[in-house]
Amino acid sequence: MASAWKRELLENASDLFEGNKKSGKQSDEHSTDELYREIGRLTVERDFLSRKLDQ
Repeated sequence: MASAWKRELLENASDLFEGNKKSGKQSDEHSTDELYREIGRLTVERDFLSRKLDQ
């Protein structure tokens, strides 16, 4: 398994240093937005369940 990873790295190593760095930044922003959305959803769910438990 490690040899497969090494072979894949060696075959695609140039891709790590080439390309548009902005696309990586955009994917980071996208995943960050997705995480904040999930945090918001979980917060609302927690608050709702907390209120139901108190009743």
